[in-house]
Amino acid sequence: MTHTNALSADFRKYDQVEKAHTYRLAEHESDEFDEDYEIATLDLSHFLSGSERDRARFASNFVAALGEIGFAVLEGHGIDRALYDEVDEAVLELFEETPLADKLRFRAERHGSVAQGYFPIEHTSEIHDDLVEGWVFCRRAFDVPQRREGTFEPEDYWPRAGFEPRFRKVVEAHEQLTQERDELRSALAERQAKVTQVTPRPAQALAPAPFTLPRTPPRPTRPANPPLTVAPRVAAPPRRPLRR
Repeated sequence: MTHTNALSADFRKYDQVEKAHTYRLAEHESDEFDEDYEIATLDLSHFLSGSERDRARFASNFVAALGEIGFAVLEGHGIDRALYDEVDEAVLELFEETPLADKLRFRAERHGSVAQGYFPIEHTSEIHDDLVEGWVFCRRAFDVPQRREGTFEPEDYWPRAGFEPRFRKVVEAHEQLTQERDELRSALAERQAKVTQVTPRPAQALAPAPFTLPRTPPRPTRPANPPLTVAPRVAAPPRRPLRR
């Protein structure tokens, strides 16, 4: 296991982007956190159905949030909470009712830039051991329109074929949001270029992420329009900000 005093610089070879700063990978007694800091919560409906002024304001606030902490919470996306409640049950069923031997038949392997499949406990990260198990699915694991070789067979990706249509509901719901993705990428990249005065890189502004299932306990009841958390793929997991 990684030592609790380990620094980010100790694992620099795994970084996908250059990081000039150094930080601890675990909280330390000497850390002083800004307990009053609030992560930006943005209403996605302002971009999806708002005026040009609303869309520009949303893009500006989104870029500012990602530039400050690399993290934002999106609400107003219109996805029904019942869908996530259904997925909660399916996640527990997938992990708790599937024998380990069956899980290991889908041991994660690299496909393109993403390791896809099942990650046993202590093997979810190439950097250090941890105490969770996980399962990563990309679009290839779902019966949705795409280029593929041969016929889609759910048994190639799932321990039981019945899991695929249950989780596909989430993929399809999220992909309805990404129909506006290219336009949002352009808006964010344009705003980013104005702020940083550099050539925009739209692919980094809003990139589709794999469908990751951690093993988690049931969540409490959600509001009617539960928020989505969004961070750039190149960003480190969000941490409570330190006081400056």
